[in-house]
Amino acid sequence: MFKLLVLSLLLVSTAQICFKADCVEGGRSGHDSHVLGARSLVFTDPLDFYSFSLPVGSGTGTGFATSGEGRISAVRVWEQNNNQITGFQLKYGFSWSPIIGTSNINRVSMTLFDGEAIVQVSGKYNPSNFIEQVQFVTNRGRFLSAGQPQGLSFNHYPTDSGSELRILSGRFSSAGITSLGVHWGRVDTMYNSSALANMES
Repeated sequence: MFKLLVLSLLLVSTAQICFKADCVEGGRSGHDSHVLGARSLVFTDPLDFYSFSLPVGSGTGTGFATSGEGRISAVRVWEQNNNQITGFQLKYGFSWSPIIGTSNINRVSMTLFDGEAIVQVSGKYNPSNFIEQVQFVTNRGRFLSAGQPQGLSFNHYPTDSGSELRILSGRFSSAGITSLGVHWGRVDTMYNSSALANMES
């Protein structure tokens, strides 16, 4: 289990390294402190902010999990005509992840603004086959919707109010996305969603 490195500037000439749970007033704890100059390095466990929304759908086909570095900056979704979700793609920072599922001519997309994040993933699914509809909602109230509103409803969101979409996982077949789960966490420059996916495996 790795620890996230959170860097904060102090107004003193000495610093300490400690785990979040062990930091106490005055910089003393059960762990040794190390003088590094005018910076304090505090390791924060990413699981403090991580949550996982269990997948919905039939769960047949090939498994997948998206990965990339940085905050998700754009989303693409492909849909069958008046039918199920066939594929999607996430953009992490400046790089697109591989397409999950099948791409076709019916594509919808959304580019996020600076500071904007996806905080809700909802939609409809058929428990015997496909994800019928998916909707990505941001912290600015904007949303991207694809597919058809038919089947059972699902509504995924993080347990921590400061977390956002980091990874989509589930299964797909040649005809569409058959299950969808959502991993939530906080974005930090010291780690990426690939590392978060490794924690879950």
